[in-house]
Amino acid sequence: PFSFEDTCSSLWKIADLPYRHIDREVFRDIPDSDNTVAVKFRVKKMLSKDTSVSILKRVVARRFDHEDRVVMIWKVFWEGEGIFSGMDIDETAWVCIRPYCDDSHIGAMTETCTRQVPVQYLTSRKKDPTVQAFWKMTQEVNEEDEREIVRFLAKLLRNDCLPNPKVVLEE
Repeated sequence: PFSFEDTCSSLWKIADLPYRHIDREVFRDIPDSDNTVAVKFRVKKMLSKDTSVSILKRVVARRFDHEDRVVMIWKVFWEGEGIFSGMDIDETAWVCIRPYCDDSHIGAMTETCTRQVPVQYLTSRKKDPTVQAFWKMTQEVNEEDEREIVRFLAKLLRNDCLPNPKVVLEE
């Protein structure tokens, strides 16, 4: 439902996962900072009422503008901490956004690919309860990120549909 330009702009605004606040550090002194973001933060969960776990995530994203498309690439390193120490994931993701037009719609088409490669420790100990808890947490974090991105885009859609474009909905 968004124009090509709005889709590109919106996805870039959320590329550094701005809703992740715990121990957040944004690296600003980087080359081409208009098209590159680098951030690290911690994700924490309670496994039980007595056990807190965390994963440190380092994210670097880069945007490439072309005449007929925009490509955004993410490199993410998930580093397990505490009882998750040694449980790491190397992730690479990209999204390609292209203008879309048919007889009745004008907008943007997105293609996405994500690849996660766990360290061998995770693949060799699949039945270990701690490894299973790590995998469960990474799935939950990914699902939270998906929900936040959808919520962000839905908010933009609602704002776009308002009669006065200067009014912004807050949640």
